[in-house]
Amino acid sequence: MTKVIGLTGPMGSGKGTIVKLLQEMGYKSFKYSDVIREELKTRGIKETRNTLQDVGNDLREKHGAYVLSQRLVDIIKKCKIPLAVVDGVRNPKEVIFLRQNLDDFILLGITASPDTRFKLIKQRNRPSDPKTRAEFDRLEKRDRGEGEGEYGQQVQACLSMADIIIENEGTVEELKNKFQKVLPSKQRKKQ
Repeated sequence: MTKVIGLTGPMGSGKGTIVKLLQEMGYKSFKYSDVIREELKTRGIKETRNTLQDVGNDLREKHGAYVLSQRLVDIIKKCKIPLAVVDGVRNPKEVIFLRQNLDDFILLGITASPDTRFKLIKQRNRPSDPKTRAEFDRLEKRDRGEGEGEYGQQVQACLSMADIIIENEGTVEELKNKFQKVLPSKQRKKQ
């Protein structure tokens, strides 16, 4: 049986930092965006945050709102690994599917204020990240679910389903310490 931690939260909240910490603890990382990136390649579409969101929404609408979770669960089960983290849960039906199809699953929400997240996004400077505050604000609304339908981005709804929420308003070390304090013992690697 694989112990799985799902991560949800708005862009720039610190999910990547938590993934790195979990990898150091022996977790294998799986990303929803990697499933969508494969689809972008298949369709010959250039990767941007918008195209990732659009194609993710399209896949959910055509194949069911749980399709991305289904693909990740299939991959995790084939790997036969003890510990996994799935990063980028963005739709409530994805959460439901994970809970129904994994025996040992928790959903961890990472959040931070928009100002903190915009600062962190500017520091990490990924090609697909927003470059201006106006672009960030527009993507932020979509990410949280404004104007999105049943198959769209709904991070705010996913956060409301989280088993644990960590507020990330401090340093990387403070985030790591908060995480270490809330990681349930059933999700820790046996020593």
